[in-house]
Amino acid sequence: PLIVRVPGIPPARVRGAVGGVDVLPTVLQLLNLPTPERAVGRSLVPAMLGGALRELPILSELRLNPAYHSDSV
Repeated sequence: PLIVRVPGIPPARVRGAVGGVDVLPTVLQLLNLPTPERAVGRSLVPAMLGGALRELPILSELRLNPAYHSDSV
């Protein structure tokens, strides 16, 4: 989950997957600053205001540290 609190925007639950790449465009839009063209994510502000969240694929990577795992189960 991603929890964002913004003064002036009422609390709401937004359904859908978001990624860390969505944080920068969201913060920049809230600050009325332009988002760089090379930014990968999308702003979540429209969804925070009650609009629909545009579906995008989310990539997740997990690297397991062998020190935390045992092959003997």
